[in-house]
Amino acid sequence: MVGATASATPRPRPFVLTPLMVGYERRGAAPLVTIDRRERRNAVDGETAAALFAAYERFAADDGARVIVLTGALKGARRFRVRP
Repeated sequence: MVGATASATPRPRPFVLTPLMVGYERRGAAPLVTIDRRERRNAVDGETAAALFAAYERFAADDGARVIVLTGALKGARRFRVRP
């Protein structure tokens, strides 16, 4: 690259909400957001966090949605753990 320096900040990749990572399905007034990363036991990485944020923004922009339900695609996945 001409004119590029080692300290140049990389451009963020555009984010696309994919149904394979985070699904969004409206059920009445309650959108169901499903994390589907079975190979990683639904762990939330940077891309997944961005997908969850996009799902939240979609919910926030929808005047008919009253509550958002978050779930995981794994059977028996009933817990979410937040790591510091």
